[in-house]
Amino acid sequence: MSSQNFLERYKAGECERVWQELKYLGEIREQSVKDEVLEVAREVMKRVDYNFQF
Repeated sequence: MSSQNFLERYKAGECERVWQELKYLGEIREQSVKDEVLEVAREVMKRVDYNFQF
């Protein structure tokens, strides 16, 4: 995985790659990784909301 966190990479345009990596993580036990995944999910929902409104 990249040295950048998932959210930074997602925002930088690596959406598909980030989702692919998250899919292969399986069960996440580390809280720091769980927090990152949650932030990516929040960003996705922000984009869904924006696209839905326009």
